[in-house]
Amino acid sequence: MAVVVLGWNHREDSAECLRSILATSYPALCVWFVDNGSTDGTPEFLARQFPEVTLLELGENRGLVAGYNVGIEAALVADYDYICVLNNDVVVVPNTFHALMTASRVNCRAGIWSPKIVYYDEDNLIWSAGAYQRRFPPGVVQRGMGASVRDRFTRLEPITYATSCAWLMSAQMVREIGAFSPKYSFYYSDYEYCARARAHGWQILFVPDAIIKHKVSLSTQRAPRPAVWWYNLGNAEAEFYRELKAITVLPLHAAWIVARSVLQGHIRFVPAYLNGLISGLRRR
Repeated sequence: MAVVVLGWNHREDSAECLRSILATSYPALCVWFVDNGSTDGTPEFLARQFPEVTLLELGENRGLVAGYNVGIEAALVADYDYICVLNNDVVVVPNTFHALMTASRVNCRAGIWSPKIVYYDEDNLIWSAGAYQRRFPPGVVQRGMGASVRDRFTRLEPITYATSCAWLMSAQMVREIGAFSPKYSFYYSDYEYCARARAHGWQILFVPDAIIKHKVSLSTQRAPRPAVWWYNLGNAEAEFYRELKAITVLPLHAAWIVARSVLQGHIRFVPAYLNGLISGLRRR
């Protein structure tokens, strides 16, 4: 199995992620760290601490999609059958890779396996057990957010969407449907990929025994220019709902996002979000 970790700055978090991967002692594990143009000395820092990890330095921040695709292509060239993609803001619980690979033998048409993702600081609470399309207010939302890890989502089961901060994917599926779409930078790239996988007959499975601890939105919360993230959110939503052929629900979804942002005290970012939305709608 190949593991592709994508990072941008936050070198201590990247080191914690890599330590957790290597501590699993999963056999025949090959780890690539794709550095998305870090400016805090991350590549040099990691090279000293983890000589067994292959560093792929992009030299600039190309976004999540381009970064992941570089690592995925390296894994395909190396002829690995399974590729696990991870953000650098996650910590892998020791049995996770074994649980994911065990689940991969259950269904020959499964192409993505999603772990149970819990909060890093409150690992008794779920952040995501996959995601689904909510009818009202319309949008893709995480299953089980805030639920106890013991109370719900304890079965291996198909899901509609998974989040690419941590998932296992079949190399056979990637060769058939391609990697992440370059139309996206980060937001909604995983949901579009899941929709594309299902359209090609591939199943997405939730694996409850695989556990990932997630420092939620590490890069976005510490970003020096948060308005850029809001712009990209609007842009990605326009693209996603157009490809989903659900453009008619986008106005209601956007109204919900704006109202929620105002209530949460993020009104200053609403113009950036709307500009991104308009830009995405205008793109042919």
